[in-house]
Amino acid sequence: MQRSLPSPVSIGFHRVAVIEWGRYVMTHVSLRNSLPIAVLIALAYTGIGASVGTRPPVSEESSGRNLIVMSYNIMVGRFHETTGEYRDFPENLMALARVMRDSGADIILLQEVDVGVERSGRIDQAKFLGEELGFHHAFAPAIDFQGGRYGVGLLSRWPIEEHRVVPLFNPDYSATHPEWGQTAPGLSEQRVAQIARVDVGEKSVSVINTHLGLSRHQRRIQLAQIEAILEEHLQLPGRAVVFGGDLNCEPDARELAPVRLKLRDVSHGIPDERGIPRDIPMAERLTVRSDRPRACIDYLFVGDAHLTVEGTEVPHTTASDHRPVLTRLRFR
Repeated sequence: MQRSLPSPVSIGFHRVAVIEWGRYVMTHVSLRNSLPIAVLIALAYTGIGASVGTRPPVSEESSGRNLIVMSYNIMVGRFHETTGEYRDFPENLMALARVMRDSGADIILLQEVDVGVERSGRIDQAKFLGEELGFHHAFAPAIDFQGGRYGVGLLSRWPIEEHRVVPLFNPDYSATHPEWGQTAPGLSEQRVAQIARVDVGEKSVSVINTHLGLSRHQRRIQLAQIEAILEEHLQLPGRAVVFGGDLNCEPDARELAPVRLKLRDVSHGIPDERGIPRDIPMAERLTVRSDRPRACIDYLFVGDAHLTVEGTEVPHTTASDHRPVLTRLRFR
């Protein structure tokens, strides 16, 4: 069915030279005071309601013991796949939906999602993509922006049974690094963790989705918060755990160590045709920028107790400025 889209509104992103790999970040000029980690974790239990779409048909491939998961930074649908330019092309949401549909993914973790934002035509992008795929959808807002909200989202072939949002550590650098307010506004952008439960037949899966901060200081404390969340879910009887997103750091980053102690990176230990575990070469893991990738900053991790990794890939697509990470899992 042909879908009509609102007319786009032009508003650019700012290039931030001090950020690794020439990343583009959204301008957000308000700075929030940081809160103690215990307070931030406590806030999670208030949660927000998930916006849920129409239940899709379940294919034979996805209804048994298999599960295909994708993590995808969609850059609010504004990266034109032909020109590689940051422009207002809301129609590019259709290109993103095709990538997701063609992948066969059952659960999709989205980062850089707009809902009702002026720059992207005030589209509810989580709902739009969910409806295109026939998936359930949930949105986790991180900040208010241009009359709408910006954050991360989740798409699922199965109903999203539980959903909550944890605000992550957000330092105010205005006193210690006042120059960053002008050159790198994204350093003080609020980040969140989206936490959901999806039931796949008789199996329950905890999905934790995030988009981490741009400084190592932020990420170290944010990942400590996420480590506590992971520990909570790993202790639930019979619960499979999937964690992923745009973590804004390379695989050898020290701040990832706590996560690696609890979960398995889906790029490691994949059986080859002879059943011998192999790691995916780094050259095949690069995710950003999609038309000439030089860095791996997008990830999926799983708990080994209930999930086995059967295959992982980084599809070559330029529908966003990131390439997605796609993994095929099997329940134990």
